[in-house]
Amino acid sequence: MAVPRITVDLDRPPRQRWDVLAPQVDAARALMRAYTRDLGLTGDMASLLAHYLDAHVQADFREELEGVAEVLGCSVLEAATGNLYYDALKLVLGCTAVSTDGPDGPIHARNLDWWSDDGALARYTAIFDFYQDGKLAFTTVGWPGFI
Repeated sequence: MAVPRITVDLDRPPRQRWDVLAPQVDAARALMRAYTRDLGLTGDMASLLAHYLDAHVQADFREELEGVAEVLGCSVLEAATGNLYYDALKLVLGCTAVSTDGPDGPIHARNLDWWSDDGALARYTAIFDFYQDGKLAFTTVGWPGFI
């Protein structure tokens, strides 16, 4: 299976840098539906998340979430849920990860083998190359909509 490679330009305004997700909108929407279903983004949970975003998320990260939400046609709370999914789920299932000093800076590796409906996490995995000042700043593995 070919893993898509997505280039993110960190020199673009935070709200606009995720426009590159347009080709992956269907995949990202499917993942957001799974995330909100798994974590239960309703009632009190949505209220707590909205409070958390207002109190603790820096303006530039909030703008990125707003940009993702615009591209995906979802709410900022749904985009935030998608971005907190990994952290929330690892509290329940755990996660295998390792980090070490590399010759060009820290290296972090995580195991992406947990189960998801219809293999969605495996099917929608993508490689993200982040550029700044025209140079590759770092590369991550993740999913569309996951900042």
